[in-house]
Amino acid sequence: MALFTRTAPAPETWPPEGAIVSQRYRARRLRAARPLHRPALRPSLTVRTRAAVMVAAAVTITVIATAAVLKAGHWTLYADRHRIHLTPVARRSCPDCRGEGGWWVGGANPEMEACGCWATRRELRIRLLPVPAWPDEPPF
Repeated sequence: MALFTRTAPAPETWPPEGAIVSQRYRARRLRAARPLHRPALRPSLTVRTRAAVMVAAAVTITVIATAAVLKAGHWTLYADRHRIHLTPVARRSCPDCRGEGGWWVGGANPEMEACGCWATRRELRIRLLPVPAWPDEPPF
């Protein structure tokens, strides 16, 4: 003889309308319906997206910082796959050349004398890839 043979009622019908239900029962039903931890649908896509956003932000910040440093230090940047070349630029606030980089010296052969605000500063070069050698023979 079975003590209880009654099956559990369907979730839509229980509790019946107007029944007094405890808060503990409601909380249990809510937890069962909405689990606290749901695994992400595609965790690798989320990680890749986050990494892409971080790289894009790092590149943007690096470009902005580089532009600010070059402008403040009065440098010109040239970069290609073979080298990075930094050359000094005349300062606009220089009292001698007023940003023109020098002045003309008169005489029979006029020539430009470079200002010390940029001419005495050295150029910086960083070699990246070797320049390919020119072939001895024509290509065709």
